[in-house]
Amino acid sequence: MAHYDGKGNKTQLDHGVVNGQEPQEEWTLGSGTYTVNEDCTGWQEVFVNGSPDAIRSHFIIDKSGREIREVIDANAVTAIGAKVE
Repeated sequence: MAHYDGKGNKTQLDHGVVNGQEPQEEWTLGSGTYTVNEDCTGWQEVFVNGSPDAIRSHFIIDKSGREIREVIDANAVTAIGAKVE
């Protein structure tokens, strides 16, 4: 679950499995920054608690801002997020 504040800041609650290994905590907090271009493409960098490295990804905003389609740069994992009211 992610929150984009409209000012370039992002917070998230995530469950990530790395190299088949479950995280120590079931849900992990993260925060970072993002940029959205005029054509609804963008990129973000998120630091997850307990990890020294940022997770970088690129995305497109789709369905009139109701959906984000993302690819994580390091390993081409994809995600689709839907806006929840």
